Amino acid sequence: MALLCLLLLFALQPESGTYPPDGVMLIQSSGTVQLRWQLPGKKYHLRVEQNSHAILDEFTSNSTTTLLVARQQPVTWRVSNETGGSTGGSFSVPFRAEIRADGLKGHPREYRYGGGRPGGAGGQIHLRLQRDANGMNLWADQPGPNHYLFSQPGMRLFVSARGGNGGNAPRVGFYATSGGNGGVITIRTSDAPWRDYLDLDFGAGKAGLDCWGKSDSKEASDGKPGKVVTLIEP
Repeated sequence: MALLCLLLLFALQPESGTYPPDGVMLIQSSGTVQLRWQLPGKKYHLRVEQNSHAILDEFTSNSTTTLLVARQQPVTWRVSNETGGSTGGSFSVPFRAEIRADGLKGHPREYRYGGGRPGGAGGQIHLRLQRDANGMNLWADQPGPNHYLFSQPGMRLFVSARGGNGGNAPRVGFYATSGGNGGVITIRTSDAPWRDYLDLDFGAGKAGLDCWGKSDSKEASDGKPGKVVTLIEP
């Protein structure tokens, strides 16, 4: 009995070779995705859902299929064989592949009451690039989806930690505020030239303008640019 339970447990585990990887965001220019799986058997039941509705529900003897999914909406899929083994996962295809940790825009300072706020500083973003059998992967230390896969040659990911612009003075009696500093983007990699995959922006926020739409250097200044740090790992 114990042996039977152990065999059933292994049968229910995802097999290697499942594509796309579970929880990944695919960086590509269209919503066409190829699903692949490795399960024993000659007949499979495949079900794909998007927005809680089935977009594909079929029996097939193939171990791969290609389908068109709506972009920017999570997809879940599951394929099972005749003996109860199964694999699958979830993925999405964003319209624009980007990661942002930009500083907030500032508010002007009122002459009588003070207050105001300069532009916020750009955040700190930590990225890791690593290649595997599926291609180039990127992991980011951010909440929510944090695994990206460059699933089409030539595609790039935009990463921004730009400082927020200062607040513009709306009328006489208000003063512009300064721009925020750019953030820090740290990239860990062993064999990936990240410039082939990433477009980075860690620029400084601009100083706010006075009520005539001009720069007021006595009251507000631009922030300072941030930086990128590259860490080469074995």
